[in-house]
Amino acid sequence: MLGEPMERLMKLRVRDVMSEEAVAVSEDTSVLDAAKVMAEKRIGCILVKRDNKVVGIVTERDLVRRVVAKGLDPEKVKVSEIMSTPVVAVKDSVSVEEAVMVMAKNGIRRLPVVDERNALVGIVTATDLAKALAVEYKMENALFNALARVRPPPPGIYG
Repeated sequence: MLGEPMERLMKLRVRDVMSEEAVAVSEDTSVLDAAKVMAEKRIGCILVKRDNKVVGIVTERDLVRRVVAKGLDPEKVKVSEIMSTPVVAVKDSVSVEEAVMVMAKNGIRRLPVVDERNALVGIVTATDLAKALAVEYKMENALFNALARVRPPPPGIYG
C-alpha cells in the first residue's frame, strides 16, 4: 500500500517537510510562560536556548509528567528544570529517511533542524511527516488528514 509515495517521501530532504517556525525560549523562562507560548502558537513542544544554542526541548508530555503530575507551581519552575537534554538534531540537507531513522533510534517524535552552520532553521515532527505523506498520496483519507491535522480542529475538541 505504501509503495511509491513512501519511497518518494523518504528521498525528500528534511528542509522540504520541516516546519520553519521552531519556537524557542530562554532557559530561565517559567514553565507557565512556555506553556502560554505553546498554547498561543498551537505547538506541542518548545525549544530551550542558552547563548543562542539549543540546549533542551520541552513537550506537552513533559509539562504533564514533570510539573502537573508532581503538583509543582508552573510559575516557579523554569523550563531548564524539566527540559529533555541533550537535544538530538539533524541537518536540513539529510533525507527524510535518515531523519526518521534518527527519530526511531532515539525514541523521539520531534527533531530540531539545523543548517550547515548549525543554526536552528526549523523542526521536523511526526505530524510534519504525516502531512508530507498525505501530500505524496494526494489523498483525502480521513486517517491521513487526522494524523496530519490538515484541517484545524473544531472549537472545544480536546481543549
